[in-house]
Amino acid sequence: MVNTGSIGLKRGTVRVVPYNPDWLMCFQAERDLLRNTLGSKVLEIRHIGSTAIPGMPAKPIIDILMAVRNLADVTDFVDALVRIGYEDKGDGGVVGRRYFVKGTEAGRTHHLNFYQMNSPGWATHIVFCEYLKSHNEVAKEYADLKQKLASEFPTDRASYTNGKERFVAAVIERAASEATSSRSTM
Repeated sequence: MVNTGSIGLKRGTVRVVPYNPDWLMCFQAERDLLRNTLGSKVLEIRHIGSTAIPGMPAKPIIDILMAVRNLADVTDFVDALVRIGYEDKGDGGVVGRRYFVKGTEAGRTHHLNFYQMNSPGWATHIVFCEYLKSHNEVAKEYADLKQKLASEFPTDRASYTNGKERFVAAVIERAASEATSSRSTM
């Protein structure tokens, strides 16, 4: 049984909590529900964000990345997603994405991000998450930044998110540079 009590955060607030191994089980349960609900038009489902990184403190919301062949396919999913508790947020302010949230205003539990497979948005999420998983010192810097921003902006999610942007961009650039360097030495 999944402990769903380990996730949920009031909309608009910022609270970073210690890593909880239940987050992986929460993701797996939701992944299975989504796959059974949406079927084969979903090409891949990934756990992303800080809850996907072992040991990383995080906001207790499960971030999910889903790939589709064509972003227009997501329109076919809206009714089914609403039936299982998701709310359609359009692109959520990010071009090339379809975004859904699950949970109440008092306890948001999941963020669902659809991208076309191999699009820049898809790749960026994966690169960032995987880089932190394999670079402990960078993950520690990110954890420290998140905790600092959470204490500065406990009721301002936009400022918290904006405060992480430069760090995230630098990590993605570093990961791309390292990938290019390793390919050129082969």
